[in-house]
Amino acid sequence: MNKILIANGSVAYFDIMGYESINTRNEIKEVAKIILDHLDGIPASIRDIRKKYFLSIGLDEHADRFAKSISSILLSDSVLLTEKEPMKGWGAREKLLNWLFFLHACYMLMNKMLDGNLLLRGAIGYGRYFRKGNCFAGKPIIDSIRLAESLDLAGCVFVPNAWDEVEKVIAAEGLGLVADFIRSITFKYEVPLKSCASERSFKSHVMIGFGTKDNLEQKVRQAFTSYNREITEKVRPKIDNTVLMIQSFLKCKCTS
Repeated sequence: MNKILIANGSVAYFDIMGYESINTRNEIKEVAKIILDHLDGIPASIRDIRKKYFLSIGLDEHADRFAKSISSILLSDSVLLTEKEPMKGWGAREKLLNWLFFLHACYMLMNKMLDGNLLLRGAIGYGRYFRKGNCFAGKPIIDSIRLAESLDLAGCVFVPNAWDEVEKVIAAEGLGLVADFIRSITFKYEVPLKSCASERSFKSHVMIGFGTKDNLEQKVRQAFTSYNREITEKVRPKIDNTVLMIQSFLKCKCTS
């Protein structure tokens, strides 16, 4: 029998935008394969980023351990990523490295989905949760699901207490390169929410998971219409909001 595991760490919840119309066209097998191929490749992806960017600061001893701490589950149109850290004993350096690898896994998931003409909306939380087999529960998971489902664009937003944890450790000594990488894919933004939400917008830090692809705006618009989906009046604001967010991000990074 699976034991209940109490854990403390980062969680991320994503769902596929326009999944219902994809499913009705019997293309869900292709979609699921894109997601599962990425989830299965998370350890290799983390090793790649270590080799490409961070060997100079000595991450060899940490990368595999952190990669193995990330768990994932796919349920219909939803993906849940979790990682666990020790309840005590870690300093700012270890925690920042942990955030690096977890955020990279989320970043690459969004990137790979865009390559497959799929867009995700999601949220990242932090705190204590429990797991038994493939069953997960806990406040950070609930917070992430609620925030993700309220978004009126494609992107990934930090639950405020999760970003607070990042800020606590982002100045860890000797890890300026890691901090710069996290800053390069995040920015503060007034995120539009669905009209049915209690508020119309939510100011928080956002992670841009679309990379630096050429013709990014065009690719995002194309992803909204892939798999023979139509642009309805309900979908159009999501497209406009996503493009506006990308434009704001690029402007922010160009002037920083």
